[in-house]
Amino acid sequence: MTETNNRIFVDIDGCLLSQDANVCLSDYQSLFWLAQKIQKAKIGMFPKITFCSGRNRNCVEMIACLLGLPDCFSVIENGIALFNPLTKELILSPDITPRIKRLFLRTLRKRVARILKNHPGMSLCYGNLVGISIERIRSVEGPLDLDQMRKVIRGELNYFVKRRMLRVIRLYNSISVFPANINKGTGLEFLAEREGIDLKRSIGIGDAKEDIPFLRKLRLIGCPVNASLKCKELVREKRGRISPFANTQGVVDIIKYFMPQED
Repeated sequence: MTETNNRIFVDIDGCLLSQDANVCLSDYQSLFWLAQKIQKAKIGMFPKITFCSGRNRNCVEMIACLLGLPDCFSVIENGIALFNPLTKELILSPDITPRIKRLFLRTLRKRVARILKNHPGMSLCYGNLVGISIERIRSVEGPLDLDQMRKVIRGELNYFVKRRMLRVIRLYNSISVFPANINKGTGLEFLAEREGIDLKRSIGIGDAKEDIPFLRKLRLIGCPVNASLKCKELVREKRGRISPFANTQGVVDIIKYFMPQED
């Protein structure tokens, strides 16, 4: 597993980070363990650990800094681009055409801005290259039905949805709008082809429905105990590892399961 064409791909939300912000000492110990392995990877003594996330460049760079800046590309924004937090190199997916850029950076942002005026419980998350993320404002009193909000946004963008130009995703605490033909799976394939990564010998760790496209591309997969039912079903189907631990502890447990020689 230390060959350069092998990787360990980890989702951020729900894996490295707790969705409900509940952390304990073991989580910090697990993050420290990962940081140590990232340093070992830099000298060729451990497979490179990288991210496959829906988060944008700014968030991925921040997490990478906390873990010691892994020197390899991550898949960001659900496959929109590849980003190396050490070199700052950014490569857009070849599927991001000028037409798609114009659609997301002009037309959709104006429409979404109008929607948010009528829904003060949601706010636009800035920093995305192409996709649009709308997050719940925690300070707003009373629960906000994200499923209902997704229906509203999908209805407003129905012209583009029907023409399979975009998809509207309901995540744990947010709603995202992305090009229909791009996901973490296409991003992983783009990265693997570009760098000659052996996906059959690489490890993938995710927890949610949006992680399924990239987990399907890998043979060795796992998920923490807090993963969704659909994610667990895929892991069982592929005879992977469902960790008894949540979040970061689960990530470390899965890596050790596939690499039992590591302490």
